Amino acid sequence: MIYDILLIAETFNGRILQSAYELLEFGRQFISTGFHRMALVVPGSGISPEAESIGKNYGIDIIAVENKYLGLMNPEVLQKAVKEVINRFEPLFICFIHSVTGSAVASALAAETGASCITGIESFTDNGGMLSFRRNIFGGRVTVEVSSLEKRCVLTMLPGSYAQCEETGKCIPDSAAVTVIKFDYEPSGLFLNDIISEEAGSFKLDEAEVIISAGRGIGNIEHIGLIERISGIFMKSAVGASRPVCDMGWLPYGRQVGITGKTVSPKLYVACGISGSPQHVAGMKNSGIIVAINTDPGAAIVSLAHYIIIEDLVPFLILLEEKYNESYRDTSFQ
Repeated sequence: MIYDILLIAETFNGRILQSAYELLEFGRQFISTGFHRMALVVPGSGISPEAESIGKNYGIDIIAVENKYLGLMNPEVLQKAVKEVINRFEPLFICFIHSVTGSAVASALAAETGASCITGIESFTDNGGMLSFRRNIFGGRVTVEVSSLEKRCVLTMLPGSYAQCEETGKCIPDSAAVTVIKFDYEPSGLFLNDIISEEAGSFKLDEAEVIISAGRGIGNIEHIGLIERISGIFMKSAVGASRPVCDMGWLPYGRQVGITGKTVSPKLYVACGISGSPQHVAGMKNSGIIVAINTDPGAAIVSLAHYIIIEDLVPFLILLEEKYNESYRDTSFQ
């Protein structure tokens, strides 16, 4: 079997991460440009049952790669595993999610196989058979379109660029074959012993439907608790932050939204005291609804927001919390 494009899902301890469903939507649109064969590569340890399930539910060919060191996505093993898959299925395009692991493996894999490498893509266009991939450079200040002149190209897709593919069984309506590869390889240079999870009780930024983000405009670390309480009003919510908030130690770097943090696309993004640097905007501009709360009507975030609240942040949030407690004590917004 020969595939035009391979999508490389990320997994963790036998679970396929949500970013895989964004890759599926990217792949669905990619195939519509005239390519014919696509498969989702699912690396992991004990991952085959879940991989087969996603293939059946979404109507896509699956290549499950089993290796005990892929339970924690060891990048050395992942690189060797994907190279094995490339040698067997001869794809023209290989697409990773633009994560720490995906970016490291994609660049190394491209160098090892002689392929071109385009990272952090947000979309693509078909220019008469030549695909152009859109990406930001210089911290989001400039957008460029890049095409590959090599026969094979390795891509990384920026999280949040595509909505999650709907479970219709019609991503590839005529195929759902499953191939399981037992990849016998032990790492020689890098061993992962454990991954420290985010703080207990918080919803992951890339899976949250609502994100309340704190910027330097919240004033001081004592107001983080207020941001957390506002976040608690909503279901499936998380607290985010701009880089200065994380640099000052008010919130951990795992909460940072932006090019050097997490790229997110929740249904609702509330920017609290955030000016809107290009680095931050690039990480949240694809959110469904953006609300900016700021005292400065000229702040960059204001031009991006769908709703703008020009108020002193802390008194406004305190009033919002009070009104919520008065009127919606026994309910939650969804």
